[in-house]
Amino acid sequence: MQIKSKILKSLLGLIVCWAINSCSVDTPFNGILHQPDHHLLRNYGPKADRYVRQHLIDLLIEVALGAEYGSDIKLLKKWTTPMRLYVGSDLSPELQATLFDVINEINVLCTDGFYIEQTTDSLSSNTYLYAGPALDFAKRFTQLTPLVENHNGLIHVAYNDAYEITRAVIYVDTQHTLLVEQKHVLREELTQGMGLLNDLKYYPESIFYEAQSRGDSFSTFDKELIRLLYHPAFYPGMDSLRMHQTGKRILGL
Repeated sequence: MQIKSKILKSLLGLIVCWAINSCSVDTPFNGILHQPDHHLLRNYGPKADRYVRQHLIDLLIEVALGAEYGSDIKLLKKWTTPMRLYVGSDLSPELQATLFDVINEINVLCTDGFYIEQTTDSLSSNTYLYAGPALDFAKRFTQLTPLVENHNGLIHVAYNDAYEITRAVIYVDTQHTLLVEQKHVLREELTQGMGLLNDLKYYPESIFYEAQSRGDSFSTFDKELIRLLYHPAFYPGMDSLRMHQTGKRILGL
């Protein structure tokens, strides 16, 4: 059985997440309320729509503020500038295509000015992606060496005193994993690098599901979590109460 864990360290604005053993001006809010891909509606009758909206807010707080280990800073962390991603290794055509797809899928969901772009200029980048053997990655990032042994993916993000994410490093193991696993890990770690750093113990179709998964697409819930986090009304440093109030206003609760 694949086991996954996340470790978050808040010291000096550092967050580290990883996956273990081969194996996340108001605008119209659409999607999950019209095309649910889950079973929440089954038992809630006329109140189902309201329940789904409330549940989405709860999920956002759990994924954006939660941490399995280490971090006790329960404040929202997100990018306020574009993510400029530099690839520091050779990607297979299939993995490059996945990266292209994930970037495009994320960008259409964000309405607060945030977007991800791939760059060939390492000096202007703020996010570094490496896909390859763990040993080679560890040579480049020696401080992360203890974290990559027997791990197939890693996201390391740094944030400032305003809880704005400013830098990220993404690692995908291509030596001990199948292509389908590499594509899943790339999607998961890139998405979690946006500030959605915790796993979910339920919703196996979600990219944030903590147990074994090889999903190569976002679930409807995943898309709505991204859309909600990168809505203009959400800002870094929010606590759970402010997030709950803001989410209710956006979703009309």
